[in-house]
Amino acid sequence: MLLKLLFLFIFPVKAEIAEPTKALTFCRTKFGGDIKMWLVTSEEEESIRGKDISELVGSRNFLDLFGRHSYGEIVRLSENIKEKTFSRSHLIVPVNGGVRHLAAGGNFPEHAEEASLEKVFLFPKFSLTTGPVSQVRTSQSMLMDYEVEICTIFDRDIKTTSDYQKSVKALFLCGDYSDRAKLLRRINTENVESGRGFTDAKSGNDRFPVGEYLVLPKNFESFSKNIDFSLSVNGELRQDSNTNKMILDFRSLVIKSLQENDKKDLELNGKKIPLLEEETLKRGQALLSGT
Repeated sequence: MLLKLLFLFIFPVKAEIAEPTKALTFCRTKFGGDIKMWLVTSEEEESIRGKDISELVGSRNFLDLFGRHSYGEIVRLSENIKEKTFSRSHLIVPVNGGVRHLAAGGNFPEHAEEASLEKVFLFPKFSLTTGPVSQVRTSQSMLMDYEVEICTIFDRDIKTTSDYQKSVKALFLCGDYSDRAKLLRRINTENVESGRGFTDAKSGNDRFPVGEYLVLPKNFESFSKNIDFSLSVNGELRQDSNTNKMILDFRSLVIKSLQENDKKDLELNGKKIPLLEEETLKRGQALLSGT
């Protein structure tokens, strides 16, 4: 029997909440069986202050809110809602993510240079979203690696560039786990940018922890191009970067995915798979920035 190990992926407990003139920050909580939707106004180490906008959302999915009300309407409609304080121990995953996501490789210069990559490539990642404090199951046969990235989701299906332009886009912090041992066994060493092996290595139902908040920028293009993010392990800094270093921004990644859906080298467990299901980046599907 293989020894089973558990790793904890814990996102920082203190974040900088954007001013409403720049972005709106949302979270979800669960008190017993009751799920509430919140507009976050401030936070402390152990608690969060915000407005209960559950009735305004009308569901358990913030994408329904974004599709129904403009940025200004959300601000206006929440003005008269009283603020409340609650423990961050009640926080749950802020996004209703699916299982299939779209990830980028070689999208930051240092990573591309480290891995001798000549161009950015895309591949599917299959994993359920788990919370900011998550357990990841591994074994002695694995070489488990971890990265932190910035993710975005859309309020509608993206089939064309026009769909992207019209869509409402929100951001969240995400973790990306991968089994490097499996990647080394399945990667195409003569053409790493084919993406073969990456889906196998990075998929699994505990390989996609996400942060506490979902952020809706007032101006997505400018906001998403200047986000600091970092990763520390036991206090030791392992990653420290900014989205302004992305080789391809989110718009370019979407365009690339729509143009390259006929990639032939992608597979999962030995079966060929398309880059996008039904040639569409689906509503609520996460797009990972790369690292």
